[in-house]
Amino acid sequence: HAQNRKKKKGNDDAPPVQMNEVAWRHDLQAALAEAEAVGKPVFADFFATWCGPCKQMLATTMTDPKVIALLNTEFIPVKVDVDVDNASQQKYEVTSMPTLFFLKPSGEVAHKVVGAIMDPDTFVQTAKKGAEMVGPLTPPAEADRVKSAYKTAMKALAKKNYGTAYEMLTKIVETSKAGLPEVDQAK
Repeated sequence: HAQNRKKKKGNDDAPPVQMNEVAWRHDLQAALAEAEAVGKPVFADFFATWCGPCKQMLATTMTDPKVIALLNTEFIPVKVDVDVDNASQQKYEVTSMPTLFFLKPSGEVAHKVVGAIMDPDTFVQTAKKGAEMVGPLTPPAEADRVKSAYKTAMKALAKKNYGTAYEMLTKIVETSKAGLPEVDQAK
């Protein structure tokens, strides 16, 4: 049994963290900019730290592999703490938590759900409906995507939001590698 535990602990081939959990963003404006850059809708979960149904949904629905995969591949998922981001709470007229939004990259609401969705299969159906209501999004041309991601990264750096800046700069490198000439990486 000790060997089995050791194998699990030392598994260097494990998928990145975001494949085991939802890759939440915590800045709605940055998430919208990222959505614009990559041509995806935003899933915004407006919550409060003191909200029981929010905690329950986070611990159940948001830990289901189907939900994680869907949110990480088809959406830019963002958690919006209503006690921290009052401006977004007011803009989207959130009065009950959780309130779930499927947003176009422009910030326009395509679909809104008030209340927790505890069943993962129901959540997946709801998310697919939300994506349909957003409609098809055409990703910007590669150059525009890189410029947009760079602008988002610079704005995030200016706000000392290093996590978002790092994510955006990493995306630029990852999406641009295929089109970059070979460069000698001498150190």
